[in-house]
Amino acid sequence: MIHLNYRFEIIKEHSGLVFNLNLRFILQGIITYIISCISAFYITSIWHIFVLGALIGSAQGGIQALSRSYYAKIIPKQNSNEFFGFYNIFGKFSAIIGPAVMAFSTTLTGNARYSILSIIPLFIIGLLIFITLPKEHIVRDIV
Repeated sequence: MIHLNYRFEIIKEHSGLVFNLNLRFILQGIITYIISCISAFYITSIWHIFVLGALIGSAQGGIQALSRSYYAKIIPKQNSNEFFGFYNIFGKFSAIIGPAVMAFSTTLTGNARYSILSIIPLFIIGLLIFITLPKEHIVRDIV
């Protein structure tokens, strides 16, 4: 999976086709994170870290921008301030829960290498939630 962040800026967000592409890119980003976690478990040399960094970097910017854009489309416009406050609180929560899960896993197994695998369920939960979010009626509103 190759992510080219520049294509997110080139394509305008005024058509249903582009919106569906954006959803696909978010999905690819989540899957890239899952693949990155599995790959991180098997790191054995320095060059693996650079490859892993490139893999994560290819998804990070795009998924962050597209997820905020998608979120803005599914929330009620009149309550956007409250909803984005909620969005930011979850961002802070994820900055705590991810390291806590990794620390718990390391403590439980005695091996830090397994801790990276312990955050895969968080990505899978996010993927399942993302799949169930509304998509069709938003496309009609944009077009």
